[in-house]
Amino acid sequence: MKSVRFHSILAALVLAWAPAAHALPTLIAGPASISHDVAAGNRLACSVVNVGAKDVEVTVTAFLEDTSVTGPSVLAPGGFVVAFNENSAGFPFTGHCEVEVKGGKKNVRASLCALDQDGNCRAALPAQ
Repeated sequence: MKSVRFHSILAALVLAWAPAAHALPTLIAGPASISHDVAAGNRLACSVVNVGAKDVEVTVTAFLEDTSVTGPSVLAPGGFVVAFNENSAGFPFTGHCEVEVKGGKKNVRASLCALDQDGNCRAALPAQ
């Protein structure tokens, strides 16, 4: 009985410390805070471009009042995708972007832009 208990505890510890097999390389941009000239219709834009020579699969998530997920998308060389999330309440907000890249993030560039209701970028940050 002690042997079974020991092996069960050992297996649980190994599983708890093992890295997640599904974890993908992730680029993160932000947070960006907008607290002036805020109105309903302000948006957060997460832009991603493939600067490599091969297709790449990405999933883009824009976090603001809620979560907006785009993808997964397969981007050809030079291809891009943008995920938007709107500030419908018109209050000051803080948001950020996360980009999961299947196969490595070396040839992917991403950024966050906080847009006003006219589409002007009020704050921009590169993803790292």
